[in-house]
Amino acid sequence: MAWLRGIFITLLSLSSFNSLALAQESIRADHVKVSLVAPTQLEPGDNLFALRFEVDPHWHIYWKNPGDSGTAPRFAFDAKHAAVSDILWPVPKRILVGDFVNLGFEGEVLFPFTVRPGDTATSVEIKADLEWLVCEEECLPGEGVITFTRPVAEKAVWAGEDQKKLGDVMKALPMGSDVSPWSLKSMRMIEGNRVAFEVVHAEGNSIEGLTIFPEDGEVYKPKAPVISDDKKALILDVNANGKVPDVGSFLLVDERGAWTHKDFALTKSDVKMSEAGSLSTFLILLLSAFVGGIILNLMPCVLPVLSIKFFSLAKMNKETRWHEILYYTLGVLVTFTALGGIFLALRATGSAVGWGFQLQSPPIVLSLIMLFFLMGLSFLGFFEFGDAIVRSAGRFEQSGAFATGVLSVFIATPCTGPFMGTALGAAATLPAAYALTIFFFLGLGLASPFLLLAVFPNLRLPKPGNWMITLRQFLAFPLFGTVIWLLWVLGLQLGTDAWLYASALGLLFTFTIWLGKN
Repeated sequence: MAWLRGIFITLLSLSSFNSLALAQESIRADHVKVSLVAPTQLEPGDNLFALRFEVDPHWHIYWKNPGDSGTAPRFAFDAKHAAVSDILWPVPKRILVGDFVNLGFEGEVLFPFTVRPGDTATSVEIKADLEWLVCEEECLPGEGVITFTRPVAEKAVWAGEDQKKLGDVMKALPMGSDVSPWSLKSMRMIEGNRVAFEVVHAEGNSIEGLTIFPEDGEVYKPKAPVISDDKKALILDVNANGKVPDVGSFLLVDERGAWTHKDFALTKSDVKMSEAGSLSTFLILLLSAFVGGIILNLMPCVLPVLSIKFFSLAKMNKETRWHEILYYTLGVLVTFTALGGIFLALRATGSAVGWGFQLQSPPIVLSLIMLFFLMGLSFLGFFEFGDAIVRSAGRFEQSGAFATGVLSVFIATPCTGPFMGTALGAAATLPAAYALTIFFFLGLGLASPFLLLAVFPNLRLPKPGNWMITLRQFLAFPLFGTVIWLLWVLGLQLGTDAWLYASALGLLFTFTIWLGKN
């Protein structure tokens, strides 16, 4: 029987060897070593573990918000007879790589987590699937699996200095906002697509030396915050297409510790003028909007439409002209302000829209193509409205003037004047009341040439004559140029066949008009 006992011992030894071979408590990869920091024996309740990353000099891995580039490490646990918590993230640092600002870790960093054995467990088996990205100027992905088994007894047992080292790491981890000496008082949008975080210390300490890390990398830029002039707020830049959510989570860090402030709400009330910019700056924005509105009158897509109103005003007496101008101005101001309100409302919901957003609708673009095409034909004298239509329109002079103002704004908004960029950019970030005031002044500038005729009723207009026919025919060509531009816009929306459908529709309208004349 001695041979049988020898076989049994051999099989038992091989089984023990295989168990040890399956356990892999460290990984060595390019520029990174990952190892387990853990007790050799567990106790009931939560037991503290950590995964240690040792990164080569000049290389780094990433925080949960990686910053301008990179990706955070991923940890996936599979446990038998135990429950494993989520990873606890240490405090990151800002790492400059060329023009990029990354948020992450250099050297040695420990990611703690807890393991809770089951109530009747005598041992636990855990597998950790890991993925990471390690970068210098170039980046290398890494992955690996760490597996380990631990017995469970009455008391945890540690080897060496691991317990003390892990305890020091736990003391440096971010704490909750309930024990933070810093209070976030407000979080407001300010001009320049930035967010100001008003922060107050319980003992009145200065915010100099304090920094903030946003957990949401899609909204906020990772570069270090700027301290406001009054030394009361930290200011973060917002990404160009980032919509600031109503709530956010942030990490405040000073020389004494770090604290996580979760689900902090964006202040809804309008900011004061001192926060939105000085009064003089705002007045400059209004002046820029007004001048930009004046210049809109000269845009190829607007000038021909306004010439219609000019021709009609030249034939009117002073009293009728005054009423026409007022209704035209009202149409301009109401429509400009309404479009501004819709624009701001869409931005508030996170819709990706720009000023002139109505041209994002293919049916509207096609309708404008047909309108300008028919207007161009009319300007050239290809067809005229009949006397009955003219008489019907005469009964609705005021509504006709209002409609001309509406149309002028509708087609003017996509045009860009040299003074409009700054004003519209500020309007997209300022509170609603200030933004709508800017839109109102844009409309006031657009209506101002005709308002001059109302303010100075004795201003003499050129007498009607053949020059009006020549000018009218000349203005048909900017209309046709606008049709070409709108065809290009429609092509971007619907593809290369869009011009064919629009041209066929224009041909059908032209043929219908020709039939009506014969």
